[in-house]
Order: sequence, then C-alpha cells, then structure tokens
Amino acid sequence: MRASSLRGALFLKPCWLPTFLGFVGEHFPNQLEGYKRRYSNSAFVSPEYWKRMEELINLIRAENKQGRRAEKPSNPNSIGNAEPMGLQPWLPFLGSSE
Repeated sequence: MRASSLRGALFLKPCWLPTFLGFVGEHFPNQLEGYKRRYSNSAFVSPEYWKRMEELINLIRAENKQGRRAEKPSNPNSIGNAEPMGLQPWLPFLGSSE
C-alpha cells in the first residue's frame, strides 16, 4: 500500500466510532454493517479495501479521461508570478448588507 493512497481514507479514531456509527445507522442504515466490519479492529481500512478503491478510482479516471490531482508544490513561491486573488465583496460571510 502506498502512503499517498491513504490521504483520502477515513481515519476513524476509537473515541469517535460510536458517534460515527450512530450517525451512519440513523442516516445510512444500509451502510452500517460495512462500516462496522471495516472499523471494528482498526482506525484504518484494510490494505485490501484500499487496493479495491484505488482500482475503482483509476477506472473512473480512465473512463472520464482524468489524471491524478497535482501535488502541491513544496515551495509555495514556485507557483510563478500569479497575482494573489482578492476578496470578493459579494460573498455573504464578508458582512455585505445588500
């Protein structure tokens, strides 16, 4: 299993397991048993599960002619000479009263 493939996996700490399973049971009851199986012994899903998910994601990418998401540059100044984006005054959380 590659370390990079773990980025999108649900990491479920044991202290949150009852809360999460309660939510899933209430809102997605048909998914509850699967989550119980996956997270009963570990906060991480199994390598086999990740392999299946990675294969599925790669198939979907290929069918839709999508590549992998580019990694963030290690040096944020290496992006080039792009101007920083300014605030958008119309955004509701900026306190505009229009």
